[in-house]
Amino acid sequence: MAGGPRRTRLRWGGHWGTVRSTATTPPGTLVEAEALYNLLEREVIPEFYARDGNGIPTAWIKRMRESMALLTPRFSADRTSARIHGARYLPAATAFRERAANKGAVGRQIVDWQHAVERAGGRCASERCGSTQAPSTTCLRSRSS
Repeated sequence: MAGGPRRTRLRWGGHWGTVRSTATTPPGTLVEAEALYNLLEREVIPEFYARDGNGIPTAWIKRMRESMALLTPRFSADRTSARIHGARYLPAATAFRERAANKGAVGRQIVDWQHAVERAGGRCASERCGSTQAPSTTCLRSRSS
């Protein structure tokens, strides 16, 4: 639908405001800026300044509570913690279990490889030299003798 109308939706509290623009209008341009200012002028600012008999902006507070109920799960520490746990801690725990298996056989292999490289004067006969994985120590024996 090239060139046809496009709707940009702005959210305020639990409510949506719709802005019409064309498909050729890039997002974030004057059309959307104008829509944002209209939303601020017609809804947000009046609700903030409209006070009840006790001087409390009840419509504003209602809208803030709706926004918090809607957005808190998305920006909560629990969600962030769960994301980091899955992305960082679980892979680290898995890597630790793999390295700790067989009484740390992988760790011993890495240390043996490092010692073999040191004995070879820092030269490595392996094509994988520079990789993050240790080659078998047999690839270094030919260079160290």
